[in-house]
Amino acid sequence: MRISKPSYRHFLMALMFFFNAVICFSQTTIKNLQVDYQTEFLGSDDITPHFSWQMEGTPNNRGLMQTAYQIVVADEDENMMWDSKKTSGSVSLGIPYEGKKLQPTTKYTFQITVWDQKDAPITNSSWFETGLLDADPDPDKKMMWAQGY
Repeated sequence: MRISKPSYRHFLMALMFFFNAVICFSQTTIKNLQVDYQTEFLGSDDITPHFSWQMEGTPNNRGLMQTAYQIVVADEDENMMWDSKKTSGSVSLGIPYEGKKLQPTTKYTFQITVWDQKDAPITNSSWFETGLLDADPDPDKKMMWAQGY
């Protein structure tokens, strides 16, 4: 049986679509990026926040595991506050911040990169904002910050 040219083209297009779908749906992601176990970390007075995340693949991604991670934190002006460098290990829960002193009421961005068992990097980013970072804050200053003044 001979396949006509239009049918052959349709077959190739369907095959390409199938492989693109497999590639798209088999990607690994990092999700649930958290600071101190919260996905929207806003206004904490903790000077040593802790970072956590989850690595997720599709059901056909068997044997998925993290072999290393890197956390990079930058301030609003994109000044690097901390770079953990590539760190071997599968830990992804409660990793303490070890960078420069955090400033009060400042928004920071952080990027997490993990490497899987094939040494392929996967990256995601989020943000957090510090509170007053003062053990005994002035009540008036605290109210002004809470109200956005």
